[in-house]
Amino acid sequence: MTTIIRARLASTSADANPSLALPADRPVPSAPTNRVATASAPLSGGLAERLSAISDGPTPALDVLLTAFASLVARVGDAQVVDVAVSGHERAADASRVRVDLAGEPSVLELATSVRSALAPHALSAPRGGEGPIHFEIRQSTPVESRGDLLVGLTVLFEQSGVTCELSCSSDRFSSKFTRQLAESYLELLDALVAAPTAPVADALRRVRDPRFRIAIAATFTGKPLGPPLAFWMDRLGLPSRTVYCGFNQVFQELLAEDGALASSDVPVLLVRLEDWLEREMPADGTPSAVNRLAQKGDSIVRELVAAFAEFVARTHKRVVVAVCPPSQSIRDNPELARLFERLGRDLELGTAASGNAVVVDTPALIERYRVDVLDDPAAFELGGIPYSDAAFGALATGIARAIRAIRRGPYKVAVVDAAGTLWPDSRDGAAASGSSGDDRFPALQRFLAARARSGMLVCLAGDHDAAAAME
Repeated sequence: MTTIIRARLASTSADANPSLALPADRPVPSAPTNRVATASAPLSGGLAERLSAISDGPTPALDVLLTAFASLVARVGDAQVVDVAVSGHERAADASRVRVDLAGEPSVLELATSVRSALAPHALSAPRGGEGPIHFEIRQSTPVESRGDLLVGLTVLFEQSGVTCELSCSSDRFSSKFTRQLAESYLELLDALVAAPTAPVADALRRVRDPRFRIAIAATFTGKPLGPPLAFWMDRLGLPSRTVYCGFNQVFQELLAEDGALASSDVPVLLVRLEDWLEREMPADGTPSAVNRLAQKGDSIVRELVAAFAEFVARTHKRVVVAVCPPSQSIRDNPELARLFERLGRDLELGTAASGNAVVVDTPALIERYRVDVLDDPAAFELGGIPYSDAAFGALATGIARAIRAIRRGPYKVAVVDAAGTLWPDSRDGAAASGSSGDDRFPALQRFLAARARSGMLVCLAGDHDAAAAME
């Protein structure tokens, strides 16, 4: 007999699991398609036996399987508590909740005990005990009748040949690659849990590969205000990520550390405000000799940083996001100092870019493009080393998100355009095809595509058009 256990993560708009925020793996469409990507995670015979050994239930233990799934979802969703709706029927109104709470660092044995108690009334403790599908649902809504859209699901198949876990993810939010990584992480977590059943589940989660990629930010100032806007853009761009912050003003140390946060991350980010390293060298009198000493010190720091950066990328082969951040208002108001810091910043950008592994963020252009009227926050800087306003951090996070997307997503190689109404208003109008329609948009697009073709992109024309006129 085959018994099917389903655990579904649904997204609707009520009060269950309010802190659960699974990151999207791709831009979410405006209209749901309800398509699902599935990855199988068959349990080896040895793993199934070890699962049974740490549980009072039958082989393999449903309580541990559910605990591991909920714990992995909690980790990826940055939550500590996950509520699981349990019922024996697809739309049963009397479903109860099983709470998997990672607060207090419980072990898998402790969590499995509470889960087992909640499963017992539903006769879910034995694989042969269910009649038809049994649903475990991790939801973000209260009414069981309101199913919502599937985000992540777990199906456990008990068959004569063995036990298979299948993880399903909504194709609207997650790629097949993310689904496979989640299934691999689930098996890794089960192995880690049965290897040390009395250790905290959090310890096992730390040893498991996170399906999200990791961003490490090293800054000369407090960079945590970047977190919310950066997380927003990562979700909107479909880039599931986790951000870690290096120690305060530990840029050099992180670049040189072989096992530091930057070296172990997927996308290192450097935020440098040169003023933070030159504060003690600031001229009090503004004399040329004092400014010259400041310039010499600044040049020395830039050379050392470029050398450390070159050593880092040669060792790790990572592409690094580099942002030279603007100085404070007092420097910007001093023409001589403003020119000096502009030159130092330019030298740093050129020096890091020479390695070929730097993706430089143009911070002055960001400040202008997003019309940041209030750049500095002197009070926050004095209290916590936070030099910029929320608006400035939002603009900086937007530029960093664009750079990360350029690193994580390859460039488009093919452009397919419809000639009529795209390259010109009407393909049957020779004058329009030559760009003489009076609308500047069409010639601009033609020049853009021509430039892309010269750079190596394959440009294809579709639709009803005169091929000779199009080639001209």
